[in-house]
Amino acid sequence: MRKLKKKIEQAKAKRKNDETKAIQAGEALYVQTNNSLAQLKRALGSDHVKFASISDRVADEILQCGIDFFLHYRDTDTDPGEESMKLFRKAFLLAVGNITRQRCSENMDNLQEWINNKPEREKQQLIKEDLVFIGSKLERFQRLPDKVENAEDLINSCKPRLMNIKRTLGETDDFFPEAQHGGGGKCAGNVG
Repeated sequence: MRKLKKKIEQAKAKRKNDETKAIQAGEALYVQTNNSLAQLKRALGSDHVKFASISDRVADEILQCGIDFFLHYRDTDTDPGEESMKLFRKAFLLAVGNITRQRCSENMDNLQEWINNKPEREKQQLIKEDLVFIGSKLERFQRLPDKVENAEDLINSCKPRLMNIKRTLGETDDFFPEAQHGGGGKCAGNVG
């Protein structure tokens, strides 16, 4: 048990020291403890408090390694989804108690949703620069006096960006709700 606790602390220290290595720390913890946990389970039984406690602690740390890795890379060009999910599944396999199993399950469900939304994130990335430009123009416009010139500048500077978004996403995308439903108002879907 002391060796298992030491391995948990080592993984925790590696994870906290460098989140980019959290996957390796979690994988190493799984490999280093899996046989010991199996032996402990055979010796004590899966219902034994000591076994459940240490197995849940290992599972929690493996799960946290996956979470930290995911959070570190979530908003970057590195896709942390699949690697984090592998650790989540390993943590779930080791989890004994209801709380730990539920925590693993919830994280797996949330991560699966994030993985499933990859196509949408990729589309948003394609128009990110345009959206940032339009957002900054709108913020600036709200601070300007109510003058026709200011409104014309907003329209003229944003129109090419809106047209690029329309070309990139297609006018049937949810970004253009009026175009989908045949609406006649002036909105992003009717630009150009």
